[in-house]
Amino acid sequence: MDNFSYGSPYLDSLSEKYNYAQMLHETFDNVIVPGFKEKGFRKNGKTFYRKRDGLTEVCNVKFSRDNSRVHARFWLQVCIAIPSFYDSIGKKYDKKWEATIFNIESDSLIGWENGLSNFHYPPYMLDLWNSRLIAVSLTETRKDEKEELLKDKLDSRYNKQTGEGFNEVVAYDIENVIIKFFNTTPSAEKLLENINNDEPNTCADEAMMYEVAYLYYNYGEQEKAKEILKRIQNGFLKDRIQKFVNYAGIIL
Repeated sequence: MDNFSYGSPYLDSLSEKYNYAQMLHETFDNVIVPGFKEKGFRKNGKTFYRKRDGLTEVCNVKFSRDNSRVHARFWLQVCIAIPSFYDSIGKKYDKKWEATIFNIESDSLIGWENGLSNFHYPPYMLDLWNSRLIAVSLTETRKDEKEELLKDKLDSRYNKQTGEGFNEVVAYDIENVIIKFFNTTPSAEKLLENINNDEPNTCADEAMMYEVAYLYYNYGEQEKAKEILKRIQNGFLKDRIQKFVNYAGIIL
């Protein structure tokens, strides 16, 4: 850092005081690990999992490969695994938490809670330049004001340059977004029954139904797959479903 300047005394002072990559790992050790363990989750590396009612609730913590002392971020990947379902279709897995029928990042859960069906905006980042979490082109018009307002809200929850409030935000999201979602998920038996027979009530329902249909189709249960896809073909995943049925030659 000797004789190096970021262009302003303030930025230089921040770069000397903080190491963002290290701060994120401290958040992992001091906030994320106890946050999940207090709820009965077990830890394997950066994966947390909890078994109940025939399913496994999973959260993977993924650190960006380009993390440095001046810019660092991570994601919280939320999964639901049902090993018995994988067994029934003959799909192999090494660890039970890998038998997933649902795999989404926490920002999508936040978007769904705020009425946005297709929201992607990584919310956990520290940055010397106080950049927006995802840059918006200066020439791009705001096509969805509700989405932009939510991005602004997430940006303002903590100070990206000093980390003030960051740990509190992570702890809040673990408790009130991720754990809350897991606690609303029924047993494996009931969940699969709903997926195979019912109409979706939420974006999460559609996401699970699509994943199960995809697995059914690729493991020899094409008719079951088609029945599920018919029920969700006009939902928020309609473009993905259309692409899949075109590729697979499925007629719904």
